[in-house]
Amino acid sequence: MFDFSIKKRGPIKAALYHKSYNKEHNNERLEFLGDVILSSIVSETLYFRNKNDNEGRLSKKRESIVSRKNLNEKAKSVFKQEWLKHKAKNITDNMYGDFLEALIGGIYLEKGYEKTKEFVLKNIIDKKIKSISKQEDYKGRLIYLLNKENKKVNFVKTDHKGPDHDRLHKVELMIDGESQMTEWASSLKEAERKLSKAMFLKFYENSTHNWRRN
Repeated sequence: MFDFSIKKRGPIKAALYHKSYNKEHNNERLEFLGDVILSSIVSETLYFRNKNDNEGRLSKKRESIVSRKNLNEKAKSVFKQEWLKHKAKNITDNMYGDFLEALIGGIYLEKGYEKTKEFVLKNIIDKKIKSISKQEDYKGRLIYLLNKENKKVNFVKTDHKGPDHDRLHKVELMIDGESQMTEWASSLKEAERKLSKAMFLKFYENSTHNWRRN
């Protein structure tokens, strides 16, 4: 199944059981643990690999790696569908990410920190880190430019829908207390990213922006 042996009834095996498959014995607690372990490994790796980066830049790189979107994508290359035990109609993108976090927790408990770090480096960090420098930080650029014009930017969660394992969040972008646009996404970060990109392109790159200092 993986490039290391696993116990028949160990934590790694348990990580493959969704709560829809077994309400009593599933991977929810492992998912919680895996989220923390993943963040720790990513933080440690970025800290030693990027010695000239400040706290803000390190945080942005970490957020890109541990984002729901990235984990969902990476999980699809780790798992085969037949490995994952569930009774859902289909495996959603978010379920894939949840399975991956649970697996990280399972590897940590069964194999230890170093083996978990090897897995995370190979399957998540090194596959993602090459593209980080190419990503546009629209949120940071939008806030910077509007702050220069004494404009205050806020992102406000206004609604959500769907079950816990496949929840969508509605976020509103406000400038100086006035609503500009809203966006639905699987995570708050993703909604903020989409809003920032749309607003930046509309008011800056498309040259229709009219918020100029007097």
